[in-house]
Amino acid sequence: MPKPGKRGRRVPDAEPVTTFVLFVEGDTEKEYFTHWARRLRGRVIINVDPDHGDPKHLVKLAVAEAKAGRANKSGPPTFVWCVYDVDEHVHVVPATDKAWANQVPVALSDPCFEIWLYLHRVDHTAPIHRHDLQRNTQTVVGCDKHIPEAIFDALLPLHETATHRAIASYKRNFENDSLKPHDSNPSTNVWELTAALRAFDSE
Repeated sequence: MPKPGKRGRRVPDAEPVTTFVLFVEGDTEKEYFTHWARRLRGRVIINVDPDHGDPKHLVKLAVAEAKAGRANKSGPPTFVWCVYDVDEHVHVVPATDKAWANQVPVALSDPCFEIWLYLHRVDHTAPIHRHDLQRNTQTVVGCDKHIPEAIFDALLPLHETATHRAIASYKRNFENDSLKPHDSNPSTNVWELTAALRAFDSE
């Protein structure tokens, strides 16, 4: 207890923590980014919304969240992202256009999220059906819809390799100006989101 007439030592206020709010399509994406939340605990907050769904549904939720965040200017920065696949979704084009129009970035994978995981191990450049890609990912990477913590940790040292491969794939696909991000199998820009997260990774 401090002596009378003397103030006790002031506990410094905690630094504001940046928050990422992610609206993801399914359990694979949820597990992947939950592992990132574990890794970056105490440095950044990663909230993976439990409500999954198709691109149209996710974008609707994300746009509402982003608008609410922009209205609240007093707190630490909050970044809202959507993470979904091209797959066979009929609303992927208008949903993605709506997200961009409302300043919500989209981590989009064609044909599916597994291409991002697969690129950590294989420099894959040919179009591939999502079922084949999922089988290959299970064989080569060691995971299917479930990503064990050990697999996530094993992929981390290969993150730069996967990023370079994903960027190269994007460049190859978009040499043809008629191609769009939703018509570029195989491709993914998940690396843009993970790059934003890695900015907080001091390990």
